[in-house]
Amino acid sequence: MDSNSDNSSAGDHQRSVPAAGKTFGLSGMKPISDSPENQPPRRSRLPAAAAFAVLLLLLSGAGVGQEVTRYHFTATRGCVDCHFDDKRLGKDFRLSRTLARWASEGVPDELLEYAQKAAPAGVKLTGRHPDVNEKLRDAVIPDVCIQCHAENSDRAPEFKRLIHLLKYQRSRPGRGNHFHSVYGGYCVYCHQLEPETGRWRIKSGLELDTPPP
Repeated sequence: MDSNSDNSSAGDHQRSVPAAGKTFGLSGMKPISDSPENQPPRRSRLPAAAAFAVLLLLLSGAGVGQEVTRYHFTATRGCVDCHFDDKRLGKDFRLSRTLARWASEGVPDELLEYAQKAAPAGVKLTGRHPDVNEKLRDAVIPDVCIQCHAENSDRAPEFKRLIHLLKYQRSRPGRGNHFHSVYGGYCVYCHQLEPETGRWRIKSGLELDTPPP
């Protein structure tokens, strides 16, 4: 489940990136001459193809919030590449720490609301996550999570529905949806396309004490 700055949310901090990191853009393209002959005629309306492209950009979250760095697109381990022990901010966003707190103190009410929406029909969640600290040691995340939060689970919220609700529907007064407004809400943070099969896979990896370089 997602977490907050007051609940150790990686969504509430900026990922540290190497100084050499570059943002995605069109810097490698040569500009078209400003001379009149190279300028297209002005039209009062966008062509249908252009309008559709703009719509796709808006739906994907492009152009909103702070600059999204190349790291966000190329990180290969999904959850654990963003939920790490951030020494720069002095906050530990690791999922193992968040889940340990939910086991001892309970899940915050505003998160529990979305978890309940993803729960199997007829199941009332207790508001306290099971203690999985030992299970997370040397475990691949989120693969280990999906073992309990499976599509056919009869006791736990379905993983994919829960994550998508938290990442795209969760909104707080004065802050809105942080994943979308700050990070653009791009699918590729969590998913990677496999060209040979045409399928999207979930990025995964081991939780480390320090973030990747």
